Amino acid sequence: MRLWVAYGLIALMVAAAVAGVAYIRHNRPDRKYLRRREREDQKSRDRLEASNAPE
Repeated sequence: MRLWVAYGLIALMVAAAVAGVAYIRHNRPDRKYLRRREREDQKSRDRLEASNAPE
């Protein structure tokens, strides 16, 4: 039974490490900048499309 608990804890630590790496990778400053820029570009495209729509 102790062996199962040990393996479970090891699996939990590995999962936490993977989640931590994914979180750090997702929140890198250059990626944040690119996501923000894409949102701003999309807003600009939406505004341009709305202003050019036929009435």
